[in-house]
Amino acid sequence: MQQGKEKSFTLIELLVVIAIIALLASLLLPSLKKAHELGKRIKCAGNARQLYLAWINYCTDYNGTLPVYHVSLWGLTDNYPWTIPMADTLKPAVVPRWGSYYIDWTSYLACPSLPQTDRYIGFRYPAFGMNIMGIGGGTTNGSKRYTKTSSISMPSQLVAFGESDLASSGAPYLGYYRTEWGLIITTKLRHLKKSNILFCDGHIEPKGFDFYNPPWGWWNKAPWGNP
Repeated sequence: MQQGKEKSFTLIELLVVIAIIALLASLLLPSLKKAHELGKRIKCAGNARQLYLAWINYCTDYNGTLPVYHVSLWGLTDNYPWTIPMADTLKPAVVPRWGSYYIDWTSYLACPSLPQTDRYIGFRYPAFGMNIMGIGGGTTNGSKRYTKTSSISMPSQLVAFGESDLASSGAPYLGYYRTEWGLIITTKLRHLKKSNILFCDGHIEPKGFDFYNPPWGWWNKAPWGNP
C-alpha cells in the first residue's frame, strides 16, 4: 500500500503568508510605537511629580518663600538658575561633582524621551524648566511679583514647571510664551506632540501647541502669568 505524500507549501502560498504577516506588522507597529511613547510620557509625568515634591519641600523649609528661576532676582551676580538654590532639596537629582553641581540623568530631572550619552550633565540643563513668571519670581509689564506660596491665588491653573528643550539657550526656563519664543526656543513637544505641564497644585497635564501661545495680556493671567 502506497503512503500518501505530505502536502507542502507552494511558492504562491508562502508569498501570501509573508504578505499577511507584513500587513499585520504595518498595522500593529504604529500602535506599539504609540504605546511605547505613551509609556515615556507617563514616566516623565512621574518625574515631574517628584520635582513638585522637592519644590514643596524647599518652600516648607524656607517658611513659604519661593525659589526664583534665576538668582539675579535676589540681587546676586552669579549666573545660577533655580537648580542651584534648590540643590539640597533636589538631591539626589542634583549632586556635587568635580567642583560644581551636576544633574544625574538617571534621576527625576531627566526625561526618557531625551536620552543623553553621559550620566551627569551641567546644572543648567534639566529636562524641566521653571515658569519664569508666577512661582519663578519674574514680572513684566507691571505684573505683580510672587515671592511666597501665599501669593499663588490659583494654584490649579498656574504653571509651575514644564518640559524644557535641553539643546536651547533658553533651558532650563520655560521663558516667554509666544510661539516664536516659547515653543520653538525653550519647549519641545516630546510626547506624541505634547509635553507635560506641572501646575502649582501638583497635578500634571499633557499640553499641545496652542497652550504655548496664549493671548495678549498673558502676564496677568493664568496659566502663565501672575493673576
